[in-house]
Amino acid sequence: VTPVSAVPVDTFAPEEISNLQVTSFDNRLDFSWSPSINAYGDLAGYKVYFNNSSEPVVLPAGTNNFEATSLHPAAAYPFRITAYDQDGNESAGISTSGVTLGENPANVSVEIGNGYLDVSWSGVGPSELVKGYAIYISTTDFSSVEGMKPVQNATSTTGRVTGLTNNTKYFIAVTTINL
Repeated sequence: VTPVSAVPVDTFAPEEISNLQVTSFDNRLDFSWSPSINAYGDLAGYKVYFNNSSEPVVLPAGTNNFEATSLHPAAAYPFRITAYDQDGNESAGISTSGVTLGENPANVSVEIGNGYLDVSWSGVGPSELVKGYAIYISTTDFSSVEGMKPVQNATSTTGRVTGLTNNTKYFIAVTTINL
């Protein structure tokens, strides 16, 4: 009998995270996710490669969010997150881009019609980061659209709001929808 020894080596990376979400603000981005299912039970944590950094931010296994601060407004930031295990195996990762909020449209103007309003505004840039615009309308004055539902989304710089009551005063706002 010739004895032979062998030591098995783990070569399997942990499963990817899922449900990656981005919340945008003027100068920060909040990323959140559902954790790796960790089927092998050896998840050590996550590595975040923010803005194409070659050096990751290392996060412990129980973490499910990452905040990037002091960012420029109206800018896109690439984001990749990988899962790694106790043996150093790293998954390929999940990637997305986060886009900080841009300016809202200026020069909003309204043309009045019979039961409708034609709304127009100046577009904002950078245009490649703008998904579209949202039109909000109310019969009472407002200074924030938080909690309001847009009456229309537009991909251009114009929109027609219909179904309005003649001789009623309306207040209108247009916001930018970023990517």
